[in-house]
Amino acid sequence: MPVLLDTAASFPGRPVPPWPLAVPGEAFQPPAGRGVARLVSDAATGRCAVCGRAWPRRLDGTLIAHRAGAGRCEGSGELPAADLALAS
Repeated sequence: MPVLLDTAASFPGRPVPPWPLAVPGEAFQPPAGRGVARLVSDAATGRCAVCGRAWPRRLDGTLIAHRAGAGRCEGSGELPAADLALAS
């Protein structure tokens, strides 16, 4: 069974939640939804560089203000983090 890894971590990489297998001839869409970790960004959502969670983007492309624990996350209002470098 293939294992999906974040290659930015030290060798051999950090395992991340699995994605469904790609089907030859069909366009692959990264999974998204409740309970699914978003590992890549899209036009409406980006990952926070501080807390690592996915948040909606504002019209200017920055992340909406959000909380991390009891206070406001330092990544609020900042540009989204780069997508993870993934390998299987």
